[in-house]
Amino acid sequence: MLRTVAIFQAFCALPITFFLGLRVFCELFFVSMSFYNFFTYSISSLMAACIIYIVLVQRKLLPQDTDRMAFPFEIGKSVLATSLWLWLILDAAFGPWQNGRDGERLEEEVRMRIARAAIASILLLILFYPALAYSFYLWKAQQEYGPQQSRGNNQRYGSADRAPLLSGDS
Repeated sequence: MLRTVAIFQAFCALPITFFLGLRVFCELFFVSMSFYNFFTYSISSLMAACIIYIVLVQRKLLPQDTDRMAFPFEIGKSVLATSLWLWLILDAAFGPWQNGRDGERLEEEVRMRIARAAIASILLLILFYPALAYSFYLWKAQQEYGPQQSRGNNQRYGSADRAPLLSGDS
């Protein structure tokens, strides 16, 4: 389960990394945005790239290390994703893009930006937090029963993540 969810986590972080990173790279040569936007795009792109990096490192783990190391990796990915989401919400509500604007149109635009940012929380609830809870379960089981027991009982502790889906054995 964790390997499959990690792939989807990386697919969700990839467009953020690519588009914001490309925008920051272009901004190095053609200055057209404020420093705040440059900084925001840079940090957001780096945080999403860190999620992708964690997924890649997590996929290269040896099977015997999967249960033990999944929990710290999931903590890292969840913290990064939550930070990105929180930054998105706070920027939508209080960002400096509002400077010099007044009236009903500004209030409507703030509401729309917050609503869009709130929709992004669906990714956290579907992809990041359940994987964190499941990896905590695996980590707790490995702490309680030891690595030999958790490797011996693949179905219960999730080490079957390394087994191929179509192994040919029935």
